[in-house]
Amino acid sequence: MKKIALIITIFLIVGGYLIIKNNDYDLKENPEDRTSFVKDFTGWLTNLGSNLKEVTGEATKQDWLPTEQSDNDTIK
Repeated sequence: MKKIALIITIFLIVGGYLIIKNNDYDLKENPEDRTSFVKDFTGWLTNLGSNLKEVTGEATKQDWLPTEQSDNDTIK
């Protein structure tokens, strides 16, 4: 459980870092950049949640069990 929490934390930190670097935000000096960062980060998290919901929904629709066959085709 600790490993999963650590992986999620690292993922969020890296995502935040990439948002800061891609948009050249100066979080120390510019309050407008802080506001923009928070908006971008929450938007990213919202999109991430939507994408996970969509992927999970598609995964649950898949037939994951093997099909049953009346004869054993593996032995010939």
